[in-house]
Amino acid sequence: MTRVLWGVAMVLFFLLILYLGHLYVCLLIMLLEFLLFRELVRVRYHSHKDVVEDNIPYFRTTQWLWFTVGIFTTYR
Repeated sequence: MTRVLWGVAMVLFFLLILYLGHLYVCLLIMLLEFLLFRELVRVRYHSHKDVVEDNIPYFRTTQWLWFTVGIFTTYR
């Protein structure tokens, strides 16, 4: 029952975002991209932590800067 209620809540939230218009849909997509990229960097960093810390200085910073460049060129 909990899953059904949360599922309905998420669908209603999504429909509300669609109803609010283009700007809010773009913001939702940007938020989802940010959260997905954060998870991917976190998984890669933790699975190769010993190699990353020794061989690649500023690994996370570099990844986030490239993500920022990609987002900027996409939404420019």
